Amino acid sequence: MKKNNSRYPDFLVIGAGKSGTTSIDKYFNQHPDIFMARKEPCYFAIKNFESINDPNDKEQMLYYPDGVIDTEEYLHLFDDAIEGQLLGEVSPIYLNSEVAPVEIKKAIPEVKMIAILRHPAERLYSRYLHLASEFQAPDINLLFDRESIWHKRNDYVKEGYYAKNLKRFYDLFREDQLKVILFEDFKVSPMQTMSELYEFVGANSEFEPDMTIQYNKSGFIKNRYLDKLYGKDGFVNKLFKKANPNIYYKLKSNPLVYKTLLKLRGANMESPPLTLDLKRKITEEFYYEDIKSLEVMLNRSLKSWYEL
Repeated sequence: MKKNNSRYPDFLVIGAGKSGTTSIDKYFNQHPDIFMARKEPCYFAIKNFESINDPNDKEQMLYYPDGVIDTEEYLHLFDDAIEGQLLGEVSPIYLNSEVAPVEIKKAIPEVKMIAILRHPAERLYSRYLHLASEFQAPDINLLFDRESIWHKRNDYVKEGYYAKNLKRFYDLFREDQLKVILFEDFKVSPMQTMSELYEFVGANSEFEPDMTIQYNKSGFIKNRYLDKLYGKDGFVNKLFKKANPNIYYKLKSNPLVYKTLLKLRGANMESPPLTLDLKRKITEEFYYEDIKSLEVMLNRSLKSWYEL
């Protein structure tokens, strides 16, 4: 039995990007107690924008391909939920948005939120590989130029300032409303981590999701012609999305279809590892002090993040 939800989600996954949020979204979506909106509507960060996806925005400072700025449209994202299901939504932009915590507090003051944090240098490098896979990566040699695009966009270097970003949420919400996990723990014990997250949002924690798929792989494209056919912005994706957006998003959420496309795309990608020298340099140059602050905030040792 479906219902007219007309209500905001019960929980949000607020970030960080390139830290496992796509996998968490898919594992939540498999749970029968949970209904997930399509990923990254970014509503609470962009709801006051007059428009998004401006073609003149060459550096894509305001680029939100699945963004929603209309309240009614946002609530309709949950229309297919079944009576009694928990409603969830994943938008990694919320973590580094100055606006999102305030807007979330206004709309859903009792919401539960989840943040998954990855070593900030690893996250930044993964972001670079993701951009490379879309042929949009800025020159990595400009990373240490603080006037470059690497420091202008919130989802590049700035997204890794976790302590600074989380403080905005802790200033507005109770501590028990926010669950922070580390990517390392998720990677080592994904089933246990998901069990904890299911319990946190109020779902059956004994449910075991299918974890056989590697989501959101990033890297350099080997064959551009193949990528133009079935890549993220390839012909097949664009054709279905333009012809019928509703069918497109339903197909995208189908495990078999998604798994097939991911295998095809992953085979056409190579991901060179982050070198220890670059990881150390990024950490020392940008993130050392913030990691130390995060260590205190989470009451957990993060020496493995800054003693490289």
